[in-house]
Amino acid sequence: SEDERAFAQILARQCSLALERARLLEAEREARSEADAANEVKTQFLATMSHELRTPLNAIGGYAELLEMGIHGPVTDEQRVVLERIQRSQHHLLSLINNVLNLVKLDTHHVRFDIAPVSIESVLKFVSEMTGPLLEAKRMRFETRGCTSDLAVHADIEKLRQILLNLLSNAIKFTEEG
Repeated sequence: SEDERAFAQILARQCSLALERARLLEAEREARSEADAANEVKTQFLATMSHELRTPLNAIGGYAELLEMGIHGPVTDEQRVVLERIQRSQHHLLSLINNVLNLVKLDTHHVRFDIAPVSIESVLKFVSEMTGPLLEAKRMRFETRGCTSDLAVHADIEKLRQILLNLLSNAIKFTEEG
């Protein structure tokens, strides 16, 4: 009958839609599984790469420290200043690598912040020293005013340093010379 034929057509359309939805659901599950696997490989790579970079970086810091101590002969004041900059740069690079590890931890929900009182003056001094060569190359200067040694905030010192260093580096990069 006409009613049975209409019912059969509606039923066929509904079955067709149900099969299409099931196929799409399975495709979505496969895509999600592949994305999760790729994310896991990325996370593992970043963790391994970060770990492998730390070893030679720590050696660089150790050798600079030995030179600064005068193990291989006397060190001039100018050399000592350069060795201190090497060590600060080594510590900063180590901090960046630790930040990569923190991203991995963030990805796996294991991030940690070391909140403590932080001297603003010491952070600004660090940032100023790290950007000094960039400032000189573009004939610029960086000044801090009204920053007393007792001015402090509660923060993670490494993350605060990185934020301010990124801000100042970008300001230097995108500001015309002089």
